[in-house]
Amino acid sequence: MPQHKGSLIVLYGAATLAALGGFIIGFDTGAISGILAMPQFNEAFPGITSAQQGFLVSTILFTSFVGCLISGWLADIFSRKRSIIFGALLFAVGAALETVGITIVVLFVARAVAGFGAGIMSNVIPMCKFINFF
Repeated sequence: MPQHKGSLIVLYGAATLAALGGFIIGFDTGAISGILAMPQFNEAFPGITSAQQGFLVSTILFTSFVGCLISGWLADIFSRKRSIIFGALLFAVGAALETVGITIVVLFVARAVAGFGAGIMSNVIPMCKFINFF
């Protein structure tokens, strides 16, 4: 069966995007630590305590744990592909809310939504790769 160059490009593109699924939480945690140190952040959110900053960083980790817990159930009910898409959409919505968040509450909610989506993806993507390997 002949291989088409276009189908290989799509295959490699999809594999690359899927591999980045586990990268999301680490990248987000690293990015927020740099953002918290920026003078613009301190000007936009004066008076934020170090405890609030720590909770802001760890919110994504708490909610990604919850996302991981229910990701298997979501994959069984809705399929792995739809679960990955749902997780990616949740992460994108959370990231978009983080960029436009003008209050600290919006930032916490946005990071919670993004973490939930990242947790779903970080569990379903490796499961999908493992099952498709065999």
